[in-house]
Amino acid sequence: AAGPAPAQSASDARARMSRKPPARRGTAPGRRSNSVRIMKKVYQIPGPQTCGAWKRRVDLPTLPGMPNAKKRRIPKSAIRLAPRARLASQARQRIRARLLGWYAAEKRALPWRGEADPYRIWVSEVMLQQTRAETVRLRYPRFLARFPTLAALASAPLEEVLAEWQGLGYYARARNLHRAAATVMERPGEALPETRGALRRLPGFGPYMAAAVASIAFGERAAALDGNALRVLSRLLDSPAPIDSNAGRAALGEEAEALIPPSRPGDFNQALMDLGARICRPRKPACPACPLEEDCAAQGRGRVHLRPVRTAKTPPGEAAMFQLWAERRGTIRLVRRPEGGLFG
Repeated sequence: AAGPAPAQSASDARARMSRKPPARRGTAPGRRSNSVRIMKKVYQIPGPQTCGAWKRRVDLPTLPGMPNAKKRRIPKSAIRLAPRARLASQARQRIRARLLGWYAAEKRALPWRGEADPYRIWVSEVMLQQTRAETVRLRYPRFLARFPTLAALASAPLEEVLAEWQGLGYYARARNLHRAAATVMERPGEALPETRGALRRLPGFGPYMAAAVASIAFGERAAALDGNALRVLSRLLDSPAPIDSNAGRAALGEEAEALIPPSRPGDFNQALMDLGARICRPRKPACPACPLEEDCAAQGRGRVHLRPVRTAKTPPGEAAMFQLWAERRGTIRLVRRPEGGLFG
């Protein structure tokens, strides 16, 4: 059996407590190391590396044999927010002047351009959501001929509105248009609200729709961000923020609100969207023809083809569908699909 442990003096105990622990392998001498707790283990790592999230800079383990930290939950204490890209005040003024000047000279002749009636502006914006402008150019006058006023739309049966919407796709937009018109007609004054906040309370008015109608119809300083505008801003700022994420849209939206001018906000929104549709295209952008080329950070750094950033899409799932053709005595039985679900 082992004998009793030898007695330790107080000076020996203090010496052991003050002794520095040996340096961990993988940490260079004189270099600051960081530790991240993952899977109940603490690893010493040489220094910071950029995480996959655009907004977060976090110390990730890099030593062999460590678990994949990108698929684990990182402690909030290890996260430092990266600064967002912003435009200087002089750059904003220059961009406003150049973009509005380009729009005055190059804007497309579309039936809804120059329209002052809030109802007609609203109809055009609803149609332009997820539908090509060339298709809307033909259908917009026809729809207004059938429903010339907000009261006419609200009083029409939903079946007639849906029938007139055929060929424009996404019938939920037509249902929300009809439902919102009926809601407005129940308000005092029977007119569309004039602010972005009040418009958001109507059916079908998301952030983009409310900002577009408020700025174009009522002159409110509100940034309307569709896919074209987001692409322009992402390249203008050379932003690594994924434009299809909430954080990415919020970052670009914050800068867009500061960029939009106090006067002519509706023209500025339309100019930004026109620029994205015609010049700052997703593929093969016409940078030499862009009025904002000198202020474009992505163009200056040779990263236009890398912007905007999008998150990885999940592969589409498969859905089994069954169709039944019912015919009798020269007639065909038709059943309307439910409002929700696929093709609703």
